[in-house]
Amino acid sequence: MTVAKEFHRACFQVARATGRELTAFTDTGGRVAPDFHQAILSRHEHSIAVLRSRRFAALTFTEPQDPATFPKTFVDAPELAEAFLEILDVRVLSADELARDFGKQARAEFPHLDPNDLAYWRPGTLGEALFTHWD
Repeated sequence: MTVAKEFHRACFQVARATGRELTAFTDTGGRVAPDFHQAILSRHEHSIAVLRSRRFAALTFTEPQDPATFPKTFVDAPELAEAFLEILDVRVLSADELARDFGKQARAEFPHLDPNDLAYWRPGTLGEALFTHWD
């Protein structure tokens, strides 16, 4: 199963388990950018976006935005994080982690990031480096 299909299925399960509705899903469809899939989960008047990296097994939560809108406003969603961790083998990144300066420690922790992209785009935070719309 592809990452997108697995994530889509997990979003339905989490929505059902937490009393939410999956109201939008963006699959990158093989395009280079963005480097994540996005789902919008809603309950009553509140919505939250869930981003699943295409490059590594991690996800995070943001305020709902168009996938091409940057910078992202990362938020914590403990109830949703717990529900996703029961279904997916992923790392859930917190808003604090993603706000961290993107320095040598972060580069060492995420060695899969392309050094050429990092040199060109110069991300300031870990979130800017991991959830991108770089081409």
